Amino acid sequence: MELYGQSKIDIDRKKIYRLSLSQLTALATMDTAKIYAAELASSLTKITMSEFFKEVHSLCYSDQDLSFMEYFLELTNYEGEFKVPHSKLLEYGVMTSTKSDDTKKKLDKLMLIEEEDFNLRHVSQVRQNRGEVITNVYMLTPEAFKKCLMRAQRRANQPVDPVIYCNYYLLLEKVYKLYTDYERQYAKQLLAQRDDKIDRLIAKVDDQSAKIDQQSADMIIQTEKIEQLLAFGNKIVGQNDKLQLSLDMTREELGTSLDYLVKKSFHSTIDPTDASKVTHFAVLAPINDTREGTTILVRGQAKRIDAVVTKYIDSHETVIDITYNANAINLIVNAKERFDKTIRKYVADYNKPIISFNDQLKEEITAHNKRLAQLNKKKTPTTMIRRHFPSEKKELLRLSEIPITFKTTYVWYEANPHFSYQSIIQIITEMNETTQKSPC
Repeated sequence: MELYGQSKIDIDRKKIYRLSLSQLTALATMDTAKIYAAELASSLTKITMSEFFKEVHSLCYSDQDLSFMEYFLELTNYEGEFKVPHSKLLEYGVMTSTKSDDTKKKLDKLMLIEEEDFNLRHVSQVRQNRGEVITNVYMLTPEAFKKCLMRAQRRANQPVDPVIYCNYYLLLEKVYKLYTDYERQYAKQLLAQRDDKIDRLIAKVDDQSAKIDQQSADMIIQTEKIEQLLAFGNKIVGQNDKLQLSLDMTREELGTSLDYLVKKSFHSTIDPTDASKVTHFAVLAPINDTREGTTILVRGQAKRIDAVVTKYIDSHETVIDITYNANAINLIVNAKERFDKTIRKYVADYNKPIISFNDQLKEEITAHNKRLAQLNKKKTPTTMIRRHFPSEKKELLRLSEIPITFKTTYVWYEANPHFSYQSIIQIITEMNETTQKSPC
């Protein structure tokens, strides 16, 4: 197998010959992983970071022990909380003893800070022939636990070689780099396809623009004729009052012509010889009191929309009747964009008082715990207990908690206290009215 050709990677062949077997194996493994990532991107296969990590591990690094990974991932849900008992230091090869005194020395040696990286708890346990005893348990934050793993060294009598954790984080770094390369290639491939579609759309637009230009030239000629007629009519009024009635009629006819020109400009993208090809749209809502479920956004020629309305007549009804729009595709795209902006602003405004409350709460809890620490240091009796910000804070509203999905062909809606169904319909209606304004 040719690992590295001159056209792929600029490496001196003499240097490759001097590499060890393990180094060559590593290069081949990384090359395999790069090829795998490139194939995913070129085929536009969507994959999450977690799925990508598992696939690369299975494909290229299956000999690396990741049995502990699920526990590491679980700890990410408890950032800043004291969730890891010091017994885990023995289980994961950081220490050979679980005695609390040895643990405290180890934590101090690793320069971890009490009440920030770990705390001490007095736990009651029932032991055979000894009754109830109090034991000291040090509880670490997930971040502190990872620091212990990364700083651990191989010692005699350790049940686990802690080097595997460094290898895990190195593998995680490699896979993250590969995944970002995959995402960039995926986006590049997607943009290439979109560029091709855009080129075809531009060609169609150019063709329509040529037709519009011809119509505009015709309108200019007609406008010049109208201006000549108006001048002639004014001259007639000045010369002979008897022609007033005739002039009034002429003006009326000219007004009709102007209205026609405005309408013609407004409908300039329509083929007047085939009315069935005029673009329309309609909105079909589920037949229920709350409108929960899938609302269908239909766009296209009137014949197609009639067919869709007939197909869903038993489950849906029109909340926006079949309506003309010169570009129904852009109508829905613009309505979706306005909806996204509206709902994001709502979430941001909703969270402002919660953020303010949480900031004040954090300061209050910090002052409380500091006061408690001072009393404990002085051994002053107190009924105060330590408070924890994660358990008292108010949760922020997230976009995912508002059960609305607005796509270009449908809207999924569930009743919720934040955004009404009628608000969505109002956005689409207003956007249609905006795009229906005459350009004249």
